[in-house]
Amino acid sequence: MDTTQENPIVTPNTDNTKDEIEPDGGVGGGEPDSIDDDNDGDPIPSGTGTVSKECSASELIGWSEILPKWHSKLNQRPKGLNPLVRNGVPEPLRGEVWQLLSGAHQCSDLMEQYRIYLTKSAPTEQIISRDVHRTYPAHENFRSDAGSDSLVDSLFKVCKAYAVYDEEVGYCQGLSFLVAALLLHMPEEQAFCVFVRIMQHYGLRDLFRNNFDELYLKFYQLERLLADNMPDLYQHFKTINIEPFQYASQWFLTVFTAKFPLNAVFYIMDVFLLSGIETIFQIALALLSASKQELLALDFEGVLKFFRVQMPKRYRNQEHVQQLILSASEMSLKKLKAYAKSYEAMKRKDKLLENPTMKLENAKLTEAIVRLENENDSLARDLIASKIQLRSQLDLLEDKTEILNRALTYSRQDCQSYLNTISDMEDERSRLEIEVSQLKEVCRRELQRAETELQRNGKIIEDYKKICSQLSRRLDYHKRCSEQFVEITQDLLRDNESCTDRTCLELFRSKADEFTENLKSDTVAIGEPDSSPSTSNCDSPLSADRKSLLQRKASSESDHNRRPVGAYVKSDSQSTSSELKIKQLTEHIDELEVELARTKLALVESECERQQLAHDTPTLQNNDKSASGLSNKFEFMRSAISSASSSMAASNRSKEVQISGSRGAGGALSRINNLISEKISNISQGQQQQQQPLPTTMPNSTSTPAFTNSGASWFGSKSNSSAITNNNRNLTNNNNTLGAKPIDENEHQC
Repeated sequence: MDTTQENPIVTPNTDNTKDEIEPDGGVGGGEPDSIDDDNDGDPIPSGTGTVSKECSASELIGWSEILPKWHSKLNQRPKGLNPLVRNGVPEPLRGEVWQLLSGAHQCSDLMEQYRIYLTKSAPTEQIISRDVHRTYPAHENFRSDAGSDSLVDSLFKVCKAYAVYDEEVGYCQGLSFLVAALLLHMPEEQAFCVFVRIMQHYGLRDLFRNNFDELYLKFYQLERLLADNMPDLYQHFKTINIEPFQYASQWFLTVFTAKFPLNAVFYIMDVFLLSGIETIFQIALALLSASKQELLALDFEGVLKFFRVQMPKRYRNQEHVQQLILSASEMSLKKLKAYAKSYEAMKRKDKLLENPTMKLENAKLTEAIVRLENENDSLARDLIASKIQLRSQLDLLEDKTEILNRALTYSRQDCQSYLNTISDMEDERSRLEIEVSQLKEVCRRELQRAETELQRNGKIIEDYKKICSQLSRRLDYHKRCSEQFVEITQDLLRDNESCTDRTCLELFRSKADEFTENLKSDTVAIGEPDSSPSTSNCDSPLSADRKSLLQRKASSESDHNRRPVGAYVKSDSQSTSSELKIKQLTEHIDELEVELARTKLALVESECERQQLAHDTPTLQNNDKSASGLSNKFEFMRSAISSASSSMAASNRSKEVQISGSRGAGGALSRINNLISEKISNISQGQQQQQQPLPTTMPNSTSTPAFTNSGASWFGSKSNSSAITNNNRNLTNNNNTLGAKPIDENEHQC
């Protein structure tokens, strides 16, 4: 069977670049870590897996004994090294042990030349730059955003330096994974030296030379080993047309570093550096043996997918890796050399039978296949990268969408809350507008009523001032007349000492009637606003009686001494009885005046309460309830004034027309007015202490100046209409009691 002709894999590249062809997407590309590992349809990203840096004390003891001996003899491996390496090199020691196993100490001159290689240019720099960004994308140190810890630049430098160093092989896709595994354990200069040793002394470089003839040999050897160890699986692969290059190419070219987890990669590298390229055959047979049952149950596509997806995922567990290494160490490779000789003989035979025309056509077809598979490989890697990028963007957009949906929900809730608040505020505003309009209407009506009442009260106050002035003059006139009447009466009683009580009473009544008639006749003249009382008016009704009294007094003086003593005694008793009657009348008048004073005090208190309510009137503009309360207070004030007026009218009706004989009437009125003035001043002081002055003054609310009535102060207000009306009525009643007729029509109107 001519493997070279029937299953061509690679051909030389004119720019010293060899491309590995693998149907699962190639070894040159990697998958980012955004792929879901639990999804059986997607492979795990390259560079996946974490390696523990912890190791047991027994392992450290074994390595602590071997390493000093090894450093003393670098060209000779110490005894007991193989079991330690096959059990796994501790992660902290891997960098040092790998350098010792590979013999990098023998290439110290390469470290000095490494910097020189970096200064030169390589024809494959563009390919290297593309591949380094696809290498181990799941590892944080090989990401573009890793910052100072990024190993991408070091990976590019090592690959470029080797391409300059080995011009025959140059750079091949898949080598970046092997270099990346080295850079995770040592600096770039040492990694370059170890990589050169692996390529040169472990036979890995030969796989890329001479049109991959050595790689074809490895495939043939693996196929013969599979037929000897697992014939049923070998026959199944032949049945479904599965060739070794379809699943084993990356195993040989990358030493299992491209697809498997890092914990398995590092463990395999330990054994590879210890035993050489034969380790790849052992690991390959162990993998096929462990997955034999699954592979026998799969078809062509299922087998390829299993090698690409399920098989690498199985070895994320460290125990499975250890079992794999243990199983690989038991695989026998004694017939490898015999298989190599058989392959060489088969190649010579095929070469003799080969037609030059067919050879040329096969070469052309091989080139076409390589070109197409390279394109397919590149497209597959781009597709995977695009898929991963789109998946990442989709996840990001889904997160943003979820955040925006939550924000939209919150915004809708806030908008609904704001709409409800606005609706409530609109209802409240409408209600307040209605209340304000109602309050404005109430205030307007109250203001009109107050203005009308103030105008009417102003007129009443003016009339009341005139009436008080007239009454004051009339009172003075009556006082003087009363004093003259008392003097005349006393003189008459002294002149008629011998008269009986009846005679005296008749004489007193006649004089009183005469005095009353004269007083009524002079009331009109005295009550005029412009007229003023005069001495002649006061003396006119009594001038005739006084003259006759003086004549009688002169005529009776001559007989005075001739009267007996008993006459004087009788005259004194009569005079005493008259004085007692006058005294009783005076006391009765005082009582009536005291009652009148109490009634006036009640009126003053009502007036003070009304003034307090007048100060509270502006609150009607802010609260409609205060309007109804103020109306109730006005009704209460009116009822109080009405009751006070009724009590005053009742008291005035009980008075008798006996004020003409009161000598002490003027003094009682003076005391009453003083009490009223004191009461008013006390109430005014209490209001000033309890109330703050209002910021605004009610319109047309001015206080009326005080006026004097027989030495008493009387304060009025334009709003005191009810009290003034009642007082005018009481004064009219008093005037009628004294026998005076009404002054004018205004008095009756008041």
